[in-house]
Amino acid sequence: MSKTVIYQSERIYGFLINFYPERYRVEFAEEMKFVFSELLQDAYAEQGDKGIINLWFWTMIDTCKSLVVQHIENQKGNKFMNKYNDFLMSNKIFLWGALGTVLLLMIPFVGMLVSDSFQWGIMDFVFMGGLIFGAGAVFVFVARQMNNIFYRLAVGIAGVAGFLLVWINVAVGIIGDDEPANLMYFGVLAIAFLGAILARFKAAGMYRAMLATTAAHTIVAIIAFIFYPDANPGQFGILAINAFFILAWLSSGLLFRNASSSDTNVNA
Repeated sequence: MSKTVIYQSERIYGFLINFYPERYRVEFAEEMKFVFSELLQDAYAEQGDKGIINLWFWTMIDTCKSLVVQHIENQKGNKFMNKYNDFLMSNKIFLWGALGTVLLLMIPFVGMLVSDSFQWGIMDFVFMGGLIFGAGAVFVFVARQMNNIFYRLAVGIAGVAGFLLVWINVAVGIIGDDEPANLMYFGVLAIAFLGAILARFKAAGMYRAMLATTAAHTIVAIIAFIFYPDANPGQFGILAINAFFILAWLSSGLLFRNASSSDTNVNA
């Protein structure tokens, strides 16, 4: 097991190095990989999985800081800034996204330190880190395509709802732990995603996509309430959790409708 965890960690760290400027990678990549590999071996030998998690925690903080510094230094040496780096540096997506991801992952990390009942493996942290960072990046990218405040709020609410829906179901499950019926909620997310693609992220189409998502989640909630009354949160818990998400999808849809109306009035 230790060899698998260390091997996967080395691969992930090697992937992170690709975000450094090319000149920096050429000069330091191999040395960085070697040092990280040695640190992994030592961390696992001393503390096991907790040692690797602790190492990853500080490595992510140092890597985020180092990436920002190296990209800034790289731009000082370049006369022209390419479009990709301009996007990253001007909007600070990578910096804030990475720092926000680390801060959110501190919650389960601290939980592991203070309680033996809260156990996450290295791949749990990697999965949730990717999910948090990806959700944040998508929100910033989509929201910045529109100057309409209603559109941005709608994207934010839908993004948070989708993120929490995945987090809860991966962690414990709305309809009890290890219950296959929880897969129905991923069907709800699929409807939201496909609806957004079909709408091409236009406000009017997103309004209809959120209404379809609201209807789908309502159907799932009714099924869960009727057919899984003995699930861990109980019928009241199932009702309350699902009501939160249904209201979130509906609120997002109404905000998209307002965004569409605002755009129509401006164009008129």
